[in-house]
Amino acid sequence: MDALKYVLHAVRIKPQPFEYGEMTGNWQLSRNTTRGTTFHFVEQGTCLLQLDDNEPILLATGDLVVISNTKHYQLLPINPTSGTTMFVHGEFRAEQNIVYPIFSLLPTLIHVPNQDGQPILWLSMAFRGINSESEGKRPGYEAVISRLMDVLFIMVMRSWIDQHQTGEGGWLGALYDPNIGKVLHAIHGRPDYHWTLERLAQIAMMSRSTFVERFTSMVSEPPMKYLTRWRVQLATTWLGDDDTITLEQIAHRLGYSSSFAFSKTFKRFIGVSPNHFRQMGKLDDSGVSALTVTG
Repeated sequence: MDALKYVLHAVRIKPQPFEYGEMTGNWQLSRNTTRGTTFHFVEQGTCLLQLDDNEPILLATGDLVVISNTKHYQLLPINPTSGTTMFVHGEFRAEQNIVYPIFSLLPTLIHVPNQDGQPILWLSMAFRGINSESEGKRPGYEAVISRLMDVLFIMVMRSWIDQHQTGEGGWLGALYDPNIGKVLHAIHGRPDYHWTLERLAQIAMMSRSTFVERFTSMVSEPPMKYLTRWRVQLATTWLGDDDTITLEQIAHRLGYSSSFAFSKTFKRFIGVSPNHFRQMGKLDDSGVSALTVTG
């Protein structure tokens, strides 16, 4: 899990309030995933998940679905007389007000099925812990919820990986590909290194052209662009966490020749300068607009 460890360290999951729903009769729940990733946990009953024009997916008590990269989807009853269905709805978002590619790189659907009609143990424990902290509001409860959300997200990722073969599922599958996974580990572990396509291809034990083709196919963008996105993500984390860190220090940590070169790249991807981004982060949530990494 090394590459995933680096990503989750930089992209901490922001605590979000859960929504609870109790549906009966001829109900319909429509959602979209414009920011981050949404999830739905079936506490009781059954329903159908309709994603685009695909065949509906049957969900039952104890099932969890995590949905990314689709503009619209629906949860529907199997029929109007199928009884009561109870849900917990939530979102995975980064602590920084920025839509980082980790969410755009996830599979459209991750389905964590129940075990003999009950949620699997780690899922049940995570939800119980988050609910307990939310209700108790003891000192530091938001930090605890944030860490529990991190754990929940990691376990969802693991569950997906366990269900699929190496090489399937884009970025998540790429993490455990015997060749591309080594490259992702290297990129995430040494963002300051002066990586070249030649060096990354050597790590993957492929020719340069084969490496670029395979990496792009699995990760959905070329390796050098992915490297730049990762560096920009680290920069947003440091800018938000440390008021004293200078642009020169960030540039050095990320392998840029100067603060000017770093700032130019940052603005191209984020849309604002690093200093502007830092000032925006000091505003409260009502004053900050979500920023999308474009590149």
